[in-house]
Amino acid sequence: MLKGTVRTVVEWGAFIALAEVGGLEGLVHISEASHDPKAKIGDLLSPGQEIEVRITKIDDRGKIWLSRKALLEDPWAEARGKYSPGKLLKATITRLEPFGAFVKLDDDIDGLIHMSDLTAAPQFGYKKVEHPRELISVGDEIDVVINHFDIKNRKVSLHVALPEAKREEAQQKIMKNGSVQAEVVRAEAAGLIVRILGVTGRSSRGFIPAGQTGTMRGTDLRKKFKDGTRLDVKVIDVDPRRMEPKLSIKQHAEDEERRAHREYRKQLEKVSGFGTLGDLLSAKLK
Repeated sequence: MLKGTVRTVVEWGAFIALAEVGGLEGLVHISEASHDPKAKIGDLLSPGQEIEVRITKIDDRGKIWLSRKALLEDPWAEARGKYSPGKLLKATITRLEPFGAFVKLDDDIDGLIHMSDLTAAPQFGYKKVEHPRELISVGDEIDVVINHFDIKNRKVSLHVALPEAKREEAQQKIMKNGSVQAEVVRAEAAGLIVRILGVTGRSSRGFIPAGQTGTMRGTDLRKKFKDGTRLDVKVIDVDPRRMEPKLSIKQHAEDEERRAHREYRKQLEKVSGFGTLGDLLSAKLK
């Protein structure tokens, strides 16, 4: 470790005078100035500032390469355990962009709520908006859930946490051909927009086409399905790009009928020991 004084700051790094080795000058490249790859060198170092550095190499031309980052604790290494997926936190909105909202988790770590995940939050009523500023403002404090922690690319993706009244809902896994429980958010002529219980982010927002509601053609879905109605539905597809599930009341009911019929047959076989009435008739006819 050596002490040095910043002589010059340029866009791609800073030149440091090393008093302990006769005033020789070395370079701290911007990639070695901080653990934050988005940090600007001018925000980190200024002429005349005294800093501590480590020599990383001296090349064939005698150029001295220095690192400030090597002497700083990497906040992301500690953050891996601190921000595990599913963890609930309070965070502050720091910046809004058309694609989402950045929030401050601590002094060194920011996270992003993608626009698709933001508009899927029940608190915001599933509104279609052009910019996050229509829903939230810089400085707002918001409850978030860690969705994904990517230490390699130093990114944290977040979801808006469920409202407190809904946080006791059992988490559900969304998979094609599986069954989930949902509640109606809004009925439209084309079908039902629903929220899958216990799920956050864009995957919580599902759609049931009118033809999959199990109603007759021409039924007024707004009258038939009131907001907040809970439904058992089948996942018939998941949009690979938007990650939103397509659901069916009709197919779930058909699956349940088949399951109930199989159970009925099994019970008859146990009771009679000779199979069902249909089995007996088939055998007789043969």
